[in-house]
Formats: sequence, structure tokens, C-alpha cells
Amino acid sequence: MDRKELEARWAKIKSWKAKGKRAPHKPLLLLYALGAWQQGQTQLQYAKEEAKLKDYFREFSKSPSGPKPHYPFVFLLNDKVWELSSIEGIDKSKGSSSKRLRDLGISAQFPAEMQALLREQPDLIGHLAEQLLQRNFPESLHSSILQAVGLELAPAFLLSKRRKRDPRFRGQILEAYGYSCAVCGFNLRLGHQPLALEAAHIKWHQAGGPDRAENGLALCSMHHKLFDLGAFRIDDSLRLQVSHKVHGEGLDYYLLRHQAQQIRLPHLKKYRPKEDYLNWHLEEVFQGYSRD
Repeated sequence: MDRKELEARWAKIKSWKAKGKRAPHKPLLLLYALGAWQQGQTQLQYAKEEAKLKDYFREFSKSPSGPKPHYPFVFLLNDKVWELSSIEGIDKSKGSSSKRLRDLGISAQFPAEMQALLREQPDLIGHLAEQLLQRNFPESLHSSILQAVGLELAPAFLLSKRRKRDPRFRGQILEAYGYSCAVCGFNLRLGHQPLALEAAHIKWHQAGGPDRAENGLALCSMHHKLFDLGAFRIDDSLRLQVSHKVHGEGLDYYLLRHQAQQIRLPHLKKYRPKEDYLNWHLEEVFQGYSRD
């Protein structure tokens, strides 16, 4: 395997998607493995990593039945970038239970030829991680995911291959919302330049969300990240609903004081968030259920 072949295999790794639903567990597991590799850990034993993987998956993905890391742990075999210590009794098409992986002491690692490439070309880690992030997660979550797995990349990697977007989208969204956060009204500027104000997609670009005003919100960087993590949602009446899972210092200031309040609306009715996109966010991103 050379670098070109590895990158070709990597490019074919896809998260499960169907009718707008998503399960980015393969990319999350591979990013976790790249972080472990960078820290000198070449093998991941399922029994030792299961609890940490569940917490990690719970933070960056949503599954009604809870995180199940045993599925990507096995299904990655089909992508030819992953090996298990034993495949006896393992069904690559249906997966194996967590209990079976634990009882058999199954561990996983990158194939030997891939490990050799990673040793010879350390910059390859950044390219592989960047591909996974750009294809599967909004940019507001990239740094948090990297921190969660302990993966350090040069800043250039996070700026090099961003998906091309309609350059008019950001300007249209910020203008539509009067250059203020739709949640808190934040509108700090340096001269005429808005600071920490972003055009957020309601349905993520990575899930096929378009660069259209009705799929956008002007949000400060804090509320953008909280929105993409599923800490709050916007309901059909355009009121903010806070997840019951959020707790800790700052909850009242950043979220609860806005609970059940209507967001600041764009100046044109046609720019208001579309129900289809709000429903996608509710089903695929929002965590738990709304507070009373």
C-alpha cells in the first residue's frame, strides 16, 4: 500500500446515511484511533476502550438507543483500513455484540502497511483526520473533536480543503438577522467588522443542507457551537428549547434565560428557518428532550 492507495481507500469510507439520517460512528472511531496512534498507542482493546468510546460517541453523535461502538469496531473491517486481532466468530456484515468482543479480548489496529506509512510520513495523520472532519462534521465541532481524542494538527490542515460554499451565504444570513445573534443579540464589532458572529447551517452542509437563507441562522460563536452540539433547538414556532441534558456553570446565562423565547427573526419572512430543516436538527442533532 502506498500513500495514494491509502488516501483512495480513506476517501471511500462513508458514514451510514439514509433519508437525511446519519450515524458518523466510523469517522469518530477512526479519529479516536488516529489520536491514540499519535500518542504512541498502536492497538485499541475493545474492553478497555468501550466506556470511553461510548462517552465520546454520545458527545458527537446521536442515537436513540444509545452509543454502540461495537458496530463500527467490526464494520470498519470492510473498509480495509482496520484489522482485528481475531476474526474467528466475527460477522463482518452483521457485527458482533459488545459482550462477545469483550469476552474474546478483541483489539483493533491499522494494517501493518498503513502503520509503516504513518511512521514514514507523519503529515499523513493530518490529511486523513482532515478528510474525516470535513466530510462528516461542521467546522464548529472540529476543534472539540480533536481535543476529545488528543489529536494535534497543524492549523494549515483545518484550513486547506474546506468544502466550497456559496460565498454569498454568510453575507446574506448576517444581513438578514441585522448582524446580531438570533439567540442573544450579540453584535460586537471592530470598526465595521462583526466579531465572533457566524452563519450557521440548521441542516449541516455535511448532511446535504443547502446554502439557503431558510437553512441558516446568524449565531454568535458560542450559540453556534451549542446548536451544533444539540444543546438547544429551535421549534416550529421559532422558540428556543433547551436540552434537559445540559447542566453546569453558565447554563442560566447562555441558555435558560432564552428558554421558550422566540428567536430574533430575519427582516424578511421568506428568510425564516424552514420547518424541514428544523425537524432535521431535532431528529439528528438535538440531545434528549426539551425542558419544561
